[in-house]
Amino acid sequence: AVHSSLTAIDIQCNKIGVEGALRLSEVLMTNNTLCDLNLAGNAIMDEGCEVICNALIFNRKSRVNTLNLGNNKIVQAGFHLSKLIRQNKTLRHLYLWRNNMGNRTRGGESSFSYIGEAIPFNRALFMMDFTFNNIQPLDAIKLVESLIANAKSLEREPRVLKIIEGNMIPGSCIPYLARFFALYRLPLSDGNEPPAQPGPEEWKPKAVKNITVDKAELRKT
Repeated sequence: AVHSSLTAIDIQCNKIGVEGALRLSEVLMTNNTLCDLNLAGNAIMDEGCEVICNALIFNRKSRVNTLNLGNNKIVQAGFHLSKLIRQNKTLRHLYLWRNNMGNRTRGGESSFSYIGEAIPFNRALFMMDFTFNNIQPLDAIKLVESLIANAKSLEREPRVLKIIEGNMIPGSCIPYLARFFALYRLPLSDGNEPPAQPGPEEWKPKAVKNITVDKAELRKT
């Protein structure tokens, strides 16, 4: 059971697995006090990610604004994550680092392709972390094209997008991404592992300069 006044849960690296995610999702269906949920490093996999997303979509009174699902062996849950991004109105910080959402399924689509289509339609998220997901060039290009097509809906406060490290982002995409997001690279303590939860000092983004690039150059890799 979760205490009715609890506002944060940090159970990263506790091996809760799919079963733990299922039990936690039952609580999230009705809880309206929890704000921060850190499940990083728990191997909840696609099934666990699905039930967490569904709970946060179902519960319209949810106050969860920070969700960390980093390093959870998430590969094919992109459709459910895209629904969460489109429909949830309270999330401000979403961490999905070190999963494998750039890997393509037998049908040819990757999880990130669904997520990329949803990002332009979310007006609440301030920080998104997709580092170390093996995102492929084609999906990065599709994200940029979706951002360009929905540019008017993105005219609001600058947001932070961590997507450069650990992904195959074409150089031609960087100036376009920088028009819509602050892009920055964090110093990694061991040169490999991204931090589970950025500290306050990291909220000052090192923005990439917005450079005008001909749209025809976008698909040149």
